[in-house]
Amino acid sequence: MEKWNTELDQLFAKYKDAVPDPDASANFMPGLWQKIEARQSFTMRIKKLTQVFVVATAAVCLGLGMAVVVPSLHQICAAPTWTFWPTPIRPIISQP
Repeated sequence: MEKWNTELDQLFAKYKDAVPDPDASANFMPGLWQKIEARQSFTMRIKKLTQVFVVATAAVCLGLGMAVVVPSLHQICAAPTWTFWPTPIRPIISQP
């Protein structure tokens, strides 16, 4: 157990040496909030752009789907009933 404590203390000491202390000036918090808001602003722009593309893609798919289905429905409704389902007439031939 004591071995783990010394290893952990050494790890914390290396981390403290590698990472500098944050600036403790009066401008620290406003600067930090500016960084956070800038990052969120960029993220929000990407999110909005993605939503616009998804809606536009859905609208194009819906429009193309209607462009395919509606004319075929019009042709079905406008077709005469005797040609819609043609039933060929075959003579019955009796074989001896």
